[in-house]
Amino acid sequence: PRAAHGRRALAWAAFTAGVLGGLLPLGHGPRLVGLLALVATVVLTVHRHRLMVWTAWVAVVPAAGLTAHLTVPWFAGLTPAAAVTSASVTVGGLLVLGAVTVAAVRHGWRPRPDPGTG
Repeated sequence: PRAAHGRRALAWAAFTAGVLGGLLPLGHGPRLVGLLALVATVVLTVHRHRLMVWTAWVAVVPAAGLTAHLTVPWFAGLTPAAAVTSASVTVGGLLVLGAVTVAAVRHGWRPRPDPGTG
């Protein structure tokens, strides 16, 4: 029981550090590390709270956008609105594609003809 409480407390501490690292105005590098630490903490934590999971999903787009801003020169030149839109559409599309792929692998997917096309 004590070990479980300790693991739970460490998970929440790491999660909180990731949130603070992503939110505090420390510069792009530390902010990116905070966002990535937040996502990694949730992925690596066995018994995670629903709040952790949803926060990690929300952190994926800013982490991807910030990574692109720091590593891709033309992306860094975009207006903030265009950068947010590009990151959101790209990450959202990849997440939908991943979800469809996982569903197809887990549940089996076979193309079948549409009866209305005759």
